[in-house]
Amino acid sequence: MPSLKRRAEESPPRGDKANTKLAEARPVSAFAAARQRTLETSSGYVDLAFKSVVVELKSEQPSASSSDYNPLEDANPTYELDKEHDSSEENPRVDAPLTTWKGNQTNILIDTYEELTIELRHRETIVNIGVYDIFIESGVVILNGAVLKAKNSPQRVFALCTHSLPVVEAIGSSVVRMRTCPSMKLLEQFSDLFTKIGAVAKNQDFRRSFTTAYRNVGDELKRSFIPVAALSPGLILKLCVIKSPKIMIAGTKHSGKNTYANCSINHMLTSMKDESEASVFFLDLDASKPEYTPQGQIALVEVRKLNFGPSYSHPAPIPDDGKDNHIIWSHCMPLNAIAEYPEYFFLCVSDLIKRYEALHSHHSKAILVINTPAWALSNDIDPFLRTISHIRPTSISYFYSGQREGRPDEQFLGPVRAACEKDGIEFSAIEAHPNAIPLRTDSRLASMHMLSYFHCEDLDEVTGQRIYNPTTLSRTSPWDVHYGPDPSDSLDFIGVLMLSEWTDASCIATILNGSLITIVETSDPAIQAQYGNLPCAPEDVTLRAHYGPASSIPARLAGIPYFPPDQNNVVTPLDPGTTKVVCTALIRGFDAHTRALEILVPSTHSALVAELDPQKTVLVFGCCDHPAWAYLEDTQFDQMARKKGVMGLNPDKDAAWRVGKSGIIMGPWVADAEEVEGWGKLHMLRKLRRFK
Repeated sequence: MPSLKRRAEESPPRGDKANTKLAEARPVSAFAAARQRTLETSSGYVDLAFKSVVVELKSEQPSASSSDYNPLEDANPTYELDKEHDSSEENPRVDAPLTTWKGNQTNILIDTYEELTIELRHRETIVNIGVYDIFIESGVVILNGAVLKAKNSPQRVFALCTHSLPVVEAIGSSVVRMRTCPSMKLLEQFSDLFTKIGAVAKNQDFRRSFTTAYRNVGDELKRSFIPVAALSPGLILKLCVIKSPKIMIAGTKHSGKNTYANCSINHMLTSMKDESEASVFFLDLDASKPEYTPQGQIALVEVRKLNFGPSYSHPAPIPDDGKDNHIIWSHCMPLNAIAEYPEYFFLCVSDLIKRYEALHSHHSKAILVINTPAWALSNDIDPFLRTISHIRPTSISYFYSGQREGRPDEQFLGPVRAACEKDGIEFSAIEAHPNAIPLRTDSRLASMHMLSYFHCEDLDEVTGQRIYNPTTLSRTSPWDVHYGPDPSDSLDFIGVLMLSEWTDASCIATILNGSLITIVETSDPAIQAQYGNLPCAPEDVTLRAHYGPASSIPARLAGIPYFPPDQNNVVTPLDPGTTKVVCTALIRGFDAHTRALEILVPSTHSALVAELDPQKTVLVFGCCDHPAWAYLEDTQFDQMARKKGVMGLNPDKDAAWRVGKSGIIMGPWVADAEEVEGWGKLHMLRKLRRFK
C-alpha cells in the first residue's frame, strides 16, 4: 500500500496533536449523548467509544448480540472465579478424583523446582493445572485424543481452568517428564481475565508453572475442575477408517462438541503414517467462537500442530510460518449473520467447500472436520439442513442432551435423520457430556481470544511458542490509513462496508472510532472500479454543534468513502468468491490533520498490511464485538505496576489521562463504580471523549 505507513516511533498515548487517540476522555454535551442513545436504540449497536466501562461491576456479560445485552456490564475486569457461578444448584460441586497416580519414592523419578518426572502404570492418569511442556521418555500416553510417544516430544500443554483440564493417561508402563515453561502470565498485566486461571503458588519457593490436581474440588481458590472427557474408541476408529471423510460435528452450547472436534483432530494427526507431513483440514463455521481465527470469521484451516489448549492460546496462525497451522481461506461474517445475512453465509460455506475439494484433488487422503455453531440447532432447523446440503458431509456426529430448550431431541432430529438417510450420510447421536463449568462466559473468552491475538508478537525460534508484546496497545505504533481529501493521491482503501444495521452516513466516523474492523482484499473488477468513486460520509451535525462553527475537526472527520445501502437500507456483502480476509484490526482513533484512520494490527500481520493494494482493499465493520478489553488495558497495567512497586503511567506527563480516587490511571471510556453511582438515576451510557 503506497501511502499507508506505520509510525516511525511509538506514539504517546496522549498528546497535544489534533487527533483522536484511544484514551482521550472528555464529556460531551447532553445533546450529543442523547443523540447517541437514540442511535444505539435504533441501530442495536453500541459503539464502545461512547460508553462508560465500569471498573468494578460484578455481573455477568452476555453476548453483545443478545436481546438482553447491557453494555454497562461489558468488559468487567473483576473476575473472581469462585463468585461467577455461586449457585450450588446450577453447578453442584461433587468431590471426585482427577489424578489416579499416587506419588511415592518408587514412581517419582525427578522432583525439582523446574520439572517433575514420573512413572505411570497402565491406565494411570495425572491431571495438572497450569502451563507445561510434556516429554514422553518411554512408553505411550493418550492426551486429548493424541497418541504421544517419544518422537512426539515435547508438546506445550495449556491446562487452564477456563476449560476442561487435559488428562495424561498411560497405555502400558510409561515415563513422563513435565517441565515448567513460560505461561500466559504476561497477559495478566493487561486484563484480570487471565488471573487465577493457572497454577497457584503454595509458597515462595514454588516456581513451577504447573501443579498436580488430585481432586476436582478443594483448590486454594475454590475452583472446580473437570477433566476432558475421554473419546469413545469406537468413534475414533470410525473417524479414521472412513476413506476421505467429511465429518460434521454438531451440538448445543457446552455439549462437548468442540472438545470432541479437537480431540479427534489430535488423534488423526498422531495416527497418520507420515506424521512429519500430517495435517487435517478444519472447516470452522462458528464465527463467534472460532478455534484458529479472530472473532468474526469462518475459515478453512490446515491444522498441522496438536492442540492442547483453549483457543486463546492459539488465536490465529502466524502467516507464512511453515510449522504453524495455516489458514487456507477465510471470510468475514457479520454478527447474527444467519438471521440477517443468511444467503451470504451459505455462499461463504459453499466457497470454502469448493476450496477444500480443490485441495482434495491433490491430497487424496485429506480429512475434513466441520464444526458447526450452536445456532445450527436453534428452533429453526432449516439453516442446519441447508448447511448439510451445501457441505454434503460423509457423517454427522450430533451431541444431544435428552432435551433441547424444552423440546425432546428426538422430535427435533427427525428432519435431520430423514435428510441424512436421503443423502446417504451416516448419522450418529452421541450423549453429551459437558466438559467444563463455564468459569468465563463466552463473551469473556472472546475478549481473551482477541487480546491474545493483538498482543502476539512472534513465535520463539526454539520452542515454536508464541511471544507476547509486553506493552499496552495505546503505546503501540499505529498504521495511518488515509481516507482523503484527494482520492488519487492519498486514499488507502476502496471504502468502508458497514455490515450492521444502517445508520446515517454522517455517523460513520463516530461508529468506527474505537471499533474492530476486518481488512479484506477483493479481486472483483467491479468493486475495484469503485476506488475513488464511492460516496463519502458527510459532516456530522452533532459534532459541528459540539465543536462550533469555527472548528475544522468535523469537516476533517467527514469524507470517509463507504458502500451505500440498497432501498431497504441494507448494505450488500462482497462476493465470497472474490474476497479474502487479510487480518482483523483495531481503529484506535483518527488523525484529523492528515485525515487518516489509526489502526493497530498484531506484529505478526504487519507485513500483510504493508503489502496491501489500495485499489483492492475494503474495510469491513460489523463482524466483531466491542473491544472493551482494549480500553481497560492501561488501567489494569497501572494497577499491576503499582502492586509490584513499580511506578505506572505518569499522570503529570500524560495530562490527558484521568485519575481515579485510588490514584490509578483511568483510560478512555473508563469510570470507577463510585463515579458511576454519582451519576444518580441517569446511570446511563455517556460519551467520555471527543475528537480533537
